[in-house]
Order: sequence, then structure tokens, then C-alpha cells
Amino acid sequence: MIIKNRKWIDYAFFFACFLSCVITIFFTSRYSIKWIADPDAANSPIVWKEFLEYGFSAFTHWRPTFDNWYFTVYPVNFFLFFILNDTGIAPLVLSSAIFIIIINICSAKLADHFFGKGVATLALVAITFISPDLYMHYYGHPFSHNSTNAFGFLILITYIFSIASRNLAPALIIFLLCIASAASDPWILPAFILPILITEAYNLYLNRGRKYYFSIISVAFAISLFNVVQHVLGLPIGAFKITSIDQMIVNAHNAIILTSSMLPLWISPNVYIAYAIFFVWVAVFLSASLHCIKKGGSLRMLAICCALSVAGIYSSSIIGDQVPHQRFYVNIAPIVLMIVSISTSLSRKYLIPLALTVCMSLFGYLNSPYMKGMFKNPVYDYMAFMLKNDLTYGYGSFWYSMGMSVNWLSNNQIHFTPVFFDVKTGRVYFEWSRIQTLTTWHTKEFVSKGPNRQFIAVTPGSTGGDTCPDVNVCINGVQKQIGKADEILKYNNTTFLVYNKPIITDIK
Repeated sequence: MIIKNRKWIDYAFFFACFLSCVITIFFTSRYSIKWIADPDAANSPIVWKEFLEYGFSAFTHWRPTFDNWYFTVYPVNFFLFFILNDTGIAPLVLSSAIFIIIINICSAKLADHFFGKGVATLALVAITFISPDLYMHYYGHPFSHNSTNAFGFLILITYIFSIASRNLAPALIIFLLCIASAASDPWILPAFILPILITEAYNLYLNRGRKYYFSIISVAFAISLFNVVQHVLGLPIGAFKITSIDQMIVNAHNAIILTSSMLPLWISPNVYIAYAIFFVWVAVFLSASLHCIKKGGSLRMLAICCALSVAGIYSSSIIGDQVPHQRFYVNIAPIVLMIVSISTSLSRKYLIPLALTVCMSLFGYLNSPYMKGMFKNPVYDYMAFMLKNDLTYGYGSFWYSMGMSVNWLSNNQIHFTPVFFDVKTGRVYFEWSRIQTLTTWHTKEFVSKGPNRQFIAVTPGSTGGDTCPDVNVCINGVQKQIGKADEILKYNNTTFLVYNKPIITDIK
């Protein structure tokens, strides 16, 4: 009878995991409208098309940022493009959902490892119904730190499950995951690799036979910290800079406000309630972590590692020179909810904040216009306007123009090359290729294939040359440089200067 009951419990847990996957895919698809027009979303589909034409040379044509995603997101997306024979929205929604599902399942399996399926299901529910504010801000974005977050959870679960092992296989898996994820996105260093290294240093103190684990993780950390893979492959490297004290205070305030949205305990909190929510969660998380630490064993190591992960991201985002944004904090809510869920087996009082935050999240989902499908994809109407006006080839801003999304979703009917504008004179610099674009778009061979009717699209914004702070300056500057436009068309915030002849560029 006990064996049968265990089987039914296993079946029930498996079904809960299945439901979690379905719900996650549904949430991701509903909130995909938030990122469809974001130029970052178009990265892998554009590189995939280039890859099909040029092979691995495509990666020398593409200009990545220092978080290049080459060893994390790209393999998953390329696999989905291949098996689905589709480079549209669906593969990217599925890719984003896969990374979230990994986080959900890893959290649940860690809870199951310590206290069984009941606590695992609690953790699964809490993290599946994570705050909708996260989905609105990069949690479901196809190119965000959440993909790296998923790799972090894979590293974490491998580490915890092998915490007492002397088998080198898990250590080598951890090593490879660390190298691949850090070479793709250095965010993982303070979020997971450094916390695991510090935890393993403590574990080595307790278990001297684990020296190989510590050595292997240390090497992985050193390779990641000094950007060895990036140097070898010639990839861009980011630099962490300390900001001013005044900005640190502002960053800390922003981090507190963001936390109140990621772990909601109140509907539309004002700043005072947001501070209260933050300190409630600090108290709850510290208390839960201490309960786990007192329990000892591998649970102690998990709690230490998770506490260091949370502290690492908060501290690095506060002292760093980038303004805190929710995309930096994607590890916080899953880790906090997992540790608090696990701690419910040690004290039932932790059910209170869990139940409250899940209820607040459910309220948010039920009242979200995104969940009700009240917004439609803006790119299709934009492409319809362009095709109607025979705007199939041209140049314009990278940001706020939807140009990269048009390149991605127009099925090669429209091409839009991002260019730089001189914000003082309005002059267009055709020869310079921007990061997150292809250098092949700036060659004479490519330009010569363009149709006779071409355009320059001018979009307002203040992004350092990607857009025009003063649209009139750019409109006048472009016409002074190229000649008077044959037509001037407008679509929302974008002005199209249309020429019924090929535009003469400075491309050599």
C-alpha cells in the first residue's frame, strides 16, 4: 500500500510539473507582446539566416554585445529553428519558456531532495505563479539574463546533488556549465559561480576529500573572471565599474522598489509600503536561510549558496555604474521563493508570505491586459504600412524604429539597416555597423542589390546616435547630405524620407 501511495504521489507530482510547463508557456506567450518589437529579440533569427547562407562565418559578421549568448541561448534557438523550420515568434516563445521551466523544475527538485513531493509542489506553485511584473520586465524575454539564470539553477542543482560526492563527473559538468554560461553572459559570476565557489570553500573545510571539486570550480571561476574564452575567440568584453556614493544610494532605493514588485505583498504599493515589503522579505529570507543552515548537511550548503547569490546580485547592482533594472534581478524571486518553500517544513509560519505573494501574483495575472490579449503585435501593422508604400529597403535608427523586428518577421520582404546619425548635424553614417547588427549589411555588394526606391527612417530618442534627439535636425541634415526627399511619410513616431533612386552612401 505504501509503495502504491508513493507511486501516486510521484504521478501527482509529475502531473503538477506538466501543468507548470503548460502554464509557463501560456504566460510567456501572453507577455511576448512586451518584447516582439524590441530589437534584441531579433538577434538569433537574423544570425540563423546568416548562418544558413555563410556557415560559421556568420558569427564573424555579427557584432555581439559582451553578453553575447553564443553558448546558452543561441544553441537552443538554433535547434528550435531547425526542428520547427520556423524563425518566427513561436520558437522564441518556446525558447524563453524552456529556460523558465528549467528554473521551475530545478527549484522543485531541490525542495523534493530535502523534504519530499509536498514541499516540492509548494515550491513549484510559488515559482510558477511568480510575479507578473517579472514577465513584463525580461523574465520571459528571449535575450535576457533569465536564460543565464536557468544555467545557474542547473549548476546549483548539480552542485547540491553531488555535495558529498568525490566523483569527478558532476564537477566536470559544473565546470563546463560555468565556462559556457560565463562566456555568454558574465552576470552569472556574482549570481552563481562565486557563491558556489565560496560555499565549496566552506565545504572543503568540512570535507577535506573534496579538494578536487574546489580546484575545478576555482579554475572555472578564474577562466570566467578573466574572460579567457572571450579573449581566445575575439569576443567583446565588458568592464565592471564602481559608481559614486550618491548613485549607490539611488541604486539601493531602486532595488528596494523593484523587489516590492518582484515579490508582491500588496496591490499597487506606494514607496513606504514598498520599503516595508522589502524589509519583510529580508527578514523572512534571512530567517528561512538560518533555519536551513541550522538543519545542517547539504541543506546548509544550499542556504549559504542561495544567500550569497542574492547578496551578490544586490551588491553588484547597487555599487555598479548601471542603473538597477529588473533584468538584473531575475534570480532573486525564484531563489527566495524556493528557500522559503523549503523552510515551511521547518516552520509553518513561512506559509504566510508564500500564500500572500502567490495571491497577489494571481490577482495581477487575472487583471493583466496582457493576459486578456488586449494588445496586438505592432510589427505586422508597421510592415503592412511599409509594403503598401513600397518601402522595402532603407536605413534608420536601431532603437524605437522596429527596424530589426521588421528584418526578422518580414520574411525577407523588407530590409532595414540600422545606421548612426550625427545628433548635431543630422548627417547619416552608413559605413559604421552597430553592435547587434551584421557587417555584411554595410558592404558595397549588399547595398548594390537594393531596389531603386529607398528610404531613410528618422526616429526620435536620446540613445547616442542610434536615434535623433531633434527629429527636424536629422530630417534637414539627411536632405542636405543626400538630397531633397521625393516623399515624406509618417508612421507613429517614425518619419520616412523616401527617394525614388538608390541612396548614395559612404560605404566603400
